[in-house]
Amino acid sequence: ADMVNYAALPDDGAHKRNHQELFLKYHRITVNPHDAATGTAEIFADRDFASGSMIVESYGDNPNNMYLRYFGFVPETNPTDCRTVHFSLQQAKESRDQKAALLRDARIPAQVKHCFRLGEAVPAHILRFLRVAHAKSYEISTVTARGAGGGWGQAEISISNEKAVYKSIAA
Repeated sequence: ADMVNYAALPDDGAHKRNHQELFLKYHRITVNPHDAATGTAEIFADRDFASGSMIVESYGDNPNNMYLRYFGFVPETNPTDCRTVHFSLQQAKESRDQKAALLRDARIPAQVKHCFRLGEAVPAHILRFLRVAHAKSYEISTVTARGAGGGWGQAEISISNEKAVYKSIAA
């Protein structure tokens, strides 16, 4: 085949696989030791195909914007399309030490990251981190009163805090 169309692998936890390792399993490039400008490229099927069906392959764990930019299309289904966002307590403007203690008591690190997918709910541990990180100094007592094991951060602290939390996710 001179061209292989894209089709995502079945979504069986695709976003958790090691795609670089998977790519190397199905793609081999051999350089001619006598002429570095020549060699071979072999692509092996990454799934089973019925006789006479179109051959397709996954192009890797890329977000949709990369497919559009470099390949000129956006996949209809792409289990690896996401936007990875990093959050750090270093960005907290006030009461950083108190917030760090609250997070430590709840066994949540002072830095978190998450790969957000369209339509997917924000994970509870990310919401808890962000609610504490964006709490104003006068809201810390509300969080502290609930206690680390008593569900702090699982409910809104205040409307302004909740707005700050979702604004930081959308940024």
